[in-house]
Amino acid sequence: QKNNQNNNMMVATKFVDECNWEGVTCNNGGQVTKIEWPFRKLKGHIPPEIRFLFRLEYLDISNNDLRGSIPETLYSLASLERLYLFKNSITGTISSRISLLDKITHLHLSHNNFSGSLPDELKSDWDGIRPLRYFNVYFNKLTGELPKNLNWRECTYFDVGRNQLTGTLPESLGEQLVELRHLHLDHNRFTGTLPLSYNNVGNGRLESLTINHNRLTGVVSGQRDLYNKMSVYTLQENQFTSMGSEICNMLIPWGEMPELKADCDICNCTDFFNICARYCDAL
Repeated sequence: QKNNQNNNMMVATKFVDECNWEGVTCNNGGQVTKIEWPFRKLKGHIPPEIRFLFRLEYLDISNNDLRGSIPETLYSLASLERLYLFKNSITGTISSRISLLDKITHLHLSHNNFSGSLPDELKSDWDGIRPLRYFNVYFNKLTGELPKNLNWRECTYFDVGRNQLTGTLPESLGEQLVELRHLHLDHNRFTGTLPLSYNNVGNGRLESLTINHNRLTGVVSGQRDLYNKMSVYTLQENQFTSMGSEICNMLIPWGEMPELKADCDICNCTDFFNICARYCDAL
């Protein structure tokens, strides 16, 4: 009886055209190019058979209850541009085979249980600049150091917050991410000083920088080419010894920054809103 049921299921689904499924888009040749299945209460694992969707450009299976690791076969989807797996319960590591995703522009893996380190293969390689524009691995269990010389020259959003990353902050991050607008490094275990290159990351057009809750030391320099672009700057819960007074120039009304948080022993702004005193008094 069980075998008959399985056979009947195979017959029943044999003639179903997946291009007619809700959330699935196909090209003119009937090949799946896009899957949008967020909030579907999906359970189980990502099947290794996903490799057969070799024209897939967009995969969104976020906000579900998927478990297990990313199958190695997913990294063979050479046409994939956007991968959204955030807010699941996915485990395992990010494979070095991620280097095969040459067209990836958006990689959002936040709110999962990924472990291990970020592979060096995330870097742009000799064959060209990786077109990654959005990178988010917030709230996982990643360890190790940030790869040096990522050279993501089109990246505008970079978030590795709330992991267990260690080591010093690479100087190259501030030098090479020339289009960056949002940089989130908070709630990790970074040590050493804040590189001076971070002051002008994104060619001085950075809008938010969160480095709070780390183990950073030394002086937070206020030397910047542009002072009026930053809107969020959080550097509290570190071991900095002082903060450049020029940082206060980014606050309203001189700049556009409504939010500055720094440890009370280094926060020295006497702005119109008295933001240092207000933050410290609230602790």
